[in-house]
Amino acid sequence: MKTVAADRVADLGLAWAGSSVNCKPYAVEPIVRTGTNCGEPGIVGTFFDFKGRLSAYSISDDLSQAKVAHFDIGRLPIDAHDSPVIQCDSAGRIMIMASAHRSRPVWLVSDPGAGIAGLTDRTGQLSEEMNEASYPSLLRLSESGSLLLLYRLGVPDRSHWRVTTWDPRNETWQPPRGLLSGMTTGIWPSGPYPNQPIPLSNDRFGIAYCWRSTAVSHGHINPMNIGMDYVEFTSDLSSAYTSNEIALSVPVSPTNTERIIAVPWGAELMNQSGACAIDGQTPCFATLWKKIGQSAQVRFCWLGKDRVWRMVTLTNFSHSSALEGTGTLPTPVSRPVVVPAGDGRVIVLFRTPEAGGQLVAQRLRGPDFNPQEFPPLLLVAAGLDQYEPVAERLSSAYSGWLHVYIQRCSQLLGGDLVKHHESAAAQLCSWRIEHLFNEGKT
Repeated sequence: MKTVAADRVADLGLAWAGSSVNCKPYAVEPIVRTGTNCGEPGIVGTFFDFKGRLSAYSISDDLSQAKVAHFDIGRLPIDAHDSPVIQCDSAGRIMIMASAHRSRPVWLVSDPGAGIAGLTDRTGQLSEEMNEASYPSLLRLSESGSLLLLYRLGVPDRSHWRVTTWDPRNETWQPPRGLLSGMTTGIWPSGPYPNQPIPLSNDRFGIAYCWRSTAVSHGHINPMNIGMDYVEFTSDLSSAYTSNEIALSVPVSPTNTERIIAVPWGAELMNQSGACAIDGQTPCFATLWKKIGQSAQVRFCWLGKDRVWRMVTLTNFSHSSALEGTGTLPTPVSRPVVVPAGDGRVIVLFRTPEAGGQLVAQRLRGPDFNPQEFPPLLLVAAGLDQYEPVAERLSSAYSGWLHVYIQRCSQLLGGDLVKHHESAAAQLCSWRIEHLFNEGKT
């Protein structure tokens, strides 16, 4: 594979590298492009620095000017589930949430236009329900700019996902509603595991997801992922629909969910991977699973114009994989993420184990998304260890830039129980999308 160096690089200092907490695809959003009303015209993002401080950075569009603000939150990011997320509301407030894994998240908010230096701790203003939250996600709808908070309550195989809307005038979260629920009084509970929520036109948003369940163990001690499924929600959160506009009751459960790809049992289906909308219209996602007796491969899935879901396989790995065990485990291949590239194109990013961890970019173009059209490229040639891609996905198609947060990550055996402290250099790296698509065309 050809290595393509970043066109621009901004140094962010030293980051926490004892876990992969800074580099999780399920963090929504880790990097965003802000409007001028928030006091930081350009790109903002968040990570934990080498001291374990929650950090926010702001960088000009050309990456020539960078500043970082640090906040001591009194918790070390030992648990890789504690990934920080950032977003800006319609009034110009910057908002960060972090350190939530069945625990109350840290919540930082700035005044309108105050920028990252104006972030203050408002954790105490969160509802009591948030004391047991996991995976807080800040989703900004594409047209109105309304800000949603999505989060999980429960445990992996018995949980539900809730959503609440931010009221910027009164600076409060509205009463939460249910989105996806596997809770049951029967013997077969399950837990939904969404990929990144997908902002769509008309302020709708879609979610591709699997279910974690022990209902049919097939000899496995640990819960298994079942899927893939898909649902779209309206902006008022009162209605849900299948890919073909069949109305579903809310919250969506295993009894009425739409199965879009029947991944076989025992296929080690990866949960919580990347997703986006192609040209703001077409939902798509990437994930991994394997055929029985073979290695897990990266798959790209999209909803065709005929409203039928399709899939292509992007890799041909031969190394073994195993998702047995609890917590965040070392994996040979990372969760993939998908970044819109404009004109019906996407870039799928994933880390492979070669050379101590390489970042690979697979370029795809619709309508067929044939992986043979463009050979994969190396964006980082070595040394990423257990890094998983963290990219800006909401403005890439119209900005023409692929922005990726890069650092080496360790994740030792023992899941989230290992208290391991390392540091690594953190960078925001940017590639011109057109340059990437012009490299090595077949």
